[in-house]
Order: sequence, then structure tokens, then C-alpha cells
Amino acid sequence: IEMEPSSVFIFPTKKFYDFVIKSRKWNQKNIKCDLDYSKGHSDFLIKGKNKRREKSKILYVGAHLRNTTQTLSPNVFDTIYFEWQIFLLETLKIIDKNIESIVHPQSFLPRHKNPINSFDSRINFEDIIDDFDILIFDHFKSTTFAKSLCTEKQIVFIDIGGNSMINAFKEKIEERCNFIIPFLDKNNRLRVETELLKESIYNNKKFDNFFFKELYCG
Repeated sequence: IEMEPSSVFIFPTKKFYDFVIKSRKWNQKNIKCDLDYSKGHSDFLIKGKNKRREKSKILYVGAHLRNTTQTLSPNVFDTIYFEWQIFLLETLKIIDKNIESIVHPQSFLPRHKNPINSFDSRINFEDIIDDFDILIFDHFKSTTFAKSLCTEKQIVFIDIGGNSMINAFKEKIEERCNFIIPFLDKNNRLRVETELLKESIYNNKKFDNFFFKELYCG
């Protein structure tokens, strides 16, 4: 359905093109537009400096509130997601009171009015990533997450829904990240156990980011 308005669908690399064609069994008969690929995004490779810290610094990277706009497949609705963000940040503060957070610059609720955002609204993710060792995400449909997968940073991924990952890609995310599936409480609010979250944050997982570097950067 996402192909209907497109004349050409361009993947970032040949690797990405081959991966999706094979995983989703696409061919020209069941896709109503041309498929192509580019030479990759070298700017996805964030050249960070290895800073030695006695204690790891943690950053929660939140998605944006969309108001009435949506994506395919639909994201979690704003009221549910914003309540979840507040809960998650409160829970993270129990684990580490110095944790910081940043939200998407194009959120319906502007950064300077968003209590989740720790930074000046003019500061972007790329400006601060060097200052953190562990990144926490709950969404994958963003350039920031794709860039992070290509780094040497530890990543915790909380799959709150609306991520529509094909199984082959989900397996790669699970290999790269500490992967958590939250639950719904009796009031249908997204929740995660504090101890599970803490364990995932401080689990110094061994990973290989070469797959994602090839996928996005070529």
C-alpha cells in the first residue's frame, strides 16, 4: 500500500535492496513501481570520540508526537505514547538519576515545551551522542535510530508497537540491541519492569554492527 503513490522506490544501498527483496519476496509483478538503490549514506557513520568514563552515561531518545498524522503501520497514539514517555523517564530516573533525554525536533509538542526533553531545543542528537555510552529507543522508524545502529554504542530497544518490522530485520535488531517487550497494565498503559530495564541497560552486550553499516552506508 505504501508503494501506491510512488513511481520509484529507492533503497539506500544494494545490500538494503537485496535484503528487502529477499525477505519480503518482492518482484515487479507484485510491486507497482520501479525499485532502485543509491550508493549509501556515508553521513550515517557518526565519527565519535571514545571517552573513558567511570560510569556510563545514558540517553533516552524519544520519538515525536504526531497529532493527527500517522505512518504505515500506525504509531502508538499520542496520548498513550506521551504517558508512556513520562512513565519511562520516571522509571529510568530510579535506575540513574542523571539520565537525560531528547525528543524528535519535529514533534507536534515543541521541544521547549516538552518535559521529556533535557536539552536546548536547538541541540540535535548528533551534537550530543559523544557524551553518552548507552542509548534507549522505543521506535525504529527514524534516521537517528539507523545512525545509532551503525555506532559502537550500547542500545536498548523497547518494542512498544507500531514498528512493523519484518522478521528478518527484527532478528538483526535483537542481535544488535538489548531487546525488551513491555506489557499493558490493568488500565492498558504501557509498562516495563524496573529490574528488567536496569538489567538491559547494564548488560554489556557483544555485538557486530557491520550488517547495519553495509545496509545503510554501503
